[in-house]
Amino acid sequence: MNKDLLLTAVLLRIVNDKDTGEKDLGELLGAIKAVKGPQRSDSMDNPCITINAPSIQQNAAYKTINGTLLINVFADNYNSGNANVELLTSVAARIEYLFDDKPLTIEGYNNYNLFVEETMGPLFEPDYQNEHYMSMRIKFNLVPSK
Repeated sequence: MNKDLLLTAVLLRIVNDKDTGEKDLGELLGAIKAVKGPQRSDSMDNPCITINAPSIQQNAAYKTINGTLLINVFADNYNSGNANVELLTSVAARIEYLFDDKPLTIEGYNNYNLFVEETMGPLFEPDYQNEHYMSMRIKFNLVPSK
């Protein structure tokens, strides 16, 4: 499978989030800054989102593709040095709303299962003392539609 097709579908869902009675990502973040890949550029300001699929397994016997998406949300700390828990948990909850049990549209594939398996954080990376992040692990299952 072309991993970029999957990551593009995830990215489009994030950047096209629209208000459904709750605060959408644009309202929570101000501007939605998201990139495909495991890390963002140091020049990318917070808050921002990274999207990666570190695990994709293909089952030849059943013609299925199974894997894990990781969506990370980064935010600057408060001036006190504490994590901006209010922002991070609000964005994580919105991402869970956008993805849990809501299959993606991916050309050439049917996404028959998509669920948020785990939300972790706020987490801290020692090399980046001025920020924290939340990480969401999302399981997916696909079958080729052709």
